[in-house]
Amino acid sequence: MKITKITALCALSMLLLVAQVAWADPITKCIPGIPIVEGGYDANSGEDHAVEAGLSEAAFAAGAVGSGVVSAGLSGAGALSGYAGVASSVSMLGLGPVTTGVAGLMGSSATGAAATTLVTAAVGGPLVMGTIIVVGVGAAGYGLYYLGNKAVGWYKEQSQ
Repeated sequence: MKITKITALCALSMLLLVAQVAWADPITKCIPGIPIVEGGYDANSGEDHAVEAGLSEAAFAAGAVGSGVVSAGLSGAGALSGYAGVASSVSMLGLGPVTTGVAGLMGSSATGAAATTLVTAAVGGPLVMGTIIVVGVGAAGYGLYYLGNKAVGWYKEQSQ
């Protein structure tokens, strides 16, 4: 398999996502709640709940984006509620390094909320960025579950 720069960047982004989400929220610190671990558990029983894992992670991200936007609106952000809410949810989900990296690829040295705002504006606004976050986190949950499931399945085959 040929590894391209894009593949490497995607893999790095996924690793950052996993590491950041695992440390960002106390709920995900509980090991059984992490999709890659759940996939491994289910491989032992021959089950496959990858779609459910992806939907669960996407629902969590949607809640984070929604609560961030509502909170920003209630705090008086006005017309910038979408941008502030997306920045809040990116922070809550631990995706700051990812948006900072994307902003860096765009030629900016912005970090934190400024990087998130820059990337949000570049992709088409808060609605588009919120969708990217929800779909991206859901896809990561699906992929990690699948990876854990297949890795344990492969290990079981090799050890027989």
